[in-house]
Amino acid sequence: MTRAKQTPPALTESLTELRAKVLRQPIRALHTAAIWGAGRDNAVDAIATVRQDYPDLHPGGIGHDPSYGWNWEPHQLGRERDGMTGRGLVAAFERAARFLSYASPFAQAAINRERTSHSWKSAAERVTGGNVPNGMFLVAAYALGFRVRQAPGTPYAFINLGEGAVDLDPQRGAA
Repeated sequence: MTRAKQTPPALTESLTELRAKVLRQPIRALHTAAIWGAGRDNAVDAIATVRQDYPDLHPGGIGHDPSYGWNWEPHQLGRERDGMTGRGLVAAFERAARFLSYASPFAQAAINRERTSHSWKSAAERVTGGNVPNGMFLVAAYALGFRVRQAPGTPYAFINLGEGAVDLDPQRGAA
C-alpha cells in the first residue's frame, strides 16, 4: 500500500488546524517526516501548538512546583517555555519524535504506569544518540497523539507505550 505524499501545511493554516490534522492520524501511521516535512519550521509549529495547549509544560517537564528543586519566578517559566523553539531543543524534539515513531507499534490503549517519561526519554537518548530533555520528550508524545498523564508530585508523566519499546533497536526491531 502506498501513501500519498503529504505536503507541508500552508502558511495560512492555523496551528489548531495543524494539530487537529496530526491528531486525527493513528499513531502507527505517524512518522516525523510525514508530519513535519524536512524543514525545521514544521517542528517549531508542532512545538508551539503543544506549548499553547499545555501551559505547565516546559523543557524540564510538567509544572513548576518548588518541591521539584525549581525555584522559578513566573517570568522565568515563560523564558523556559519560549526557549522550547530554540535550535537545540527543536533537535531534541525531533530525536524524541523519531524514537516515538519507531516505538509506535508498542502503543497501547492503557497508560503504562510502570515507567515515567524520564525512563522513556533515556531510551530515546540510547536509540537516537543525543540528549532529550524530559519536557521535549513529552512535547513529542503530545504532538504524536500519545496519551500522557502527569505522575503525581513529579515533573514526569506516564504515557501509553508498552514495555516492549524499552529494548527497541530500530535496526532489528524489538529486542
